[in-house]
Amino acid sequence: MGSSIISEGLVLIAAVIAATSMAMAVISNLNQLQELQTSVVRDLRDRAMTNLAVVAVLYEPSGPELRVYLKNVGTRALTPSDIQGMTVMLVSSSWSGALRYSADGSPGTWSVSGSLKTVLRGDTFLIRLHLPTSLGRGEHVLRLVLPNGSVFEDVFSL
Repeated sequence: MGSSIISEGLVLIAAVIAATSMAMAVISNLNQLQELQTSVVRDLRDRAMTNLAVVAVLYEPSGPELRVYLKNVGTRALTPSDIQGMTVMLVSSSWSGALRYSADGSPGTWSVSGSLKTVLRGDTFLIRLHLPTSLGRGEHVLRLVLPNGSVFEDVFSL
């Protein structure tokens, strides 16, 4: 009788330890899930607050260069790192590719006209696409992708 009480007591202690371990694991996973959800919501909010509008696209065939006037119509300012991290994609029948930021204006890159600064809501700024080849006539698709994943697209004709 005494040994069965001890055995039951040991089983009860083991069950309490196992239940505590399981509870700690579940609580830890819930905290990680909450942090992940908070991060996703923060990223989605940042994307929703970011918005660019293409105001005008002008083509200079002697460059060849596209001048693109962009307006910040979002509810947050764009920092210089947001702007420098932007990928510009151009799709046309004569040339398609992604252009990366470069202040020197070498072919296959894009640059900001003037000084690189924070673009406040409502501000318009000019970027120059330094193309490796001339663009032909027809429709062209310009796609801008910011580092936070926001995508803006415009179709223009030459």
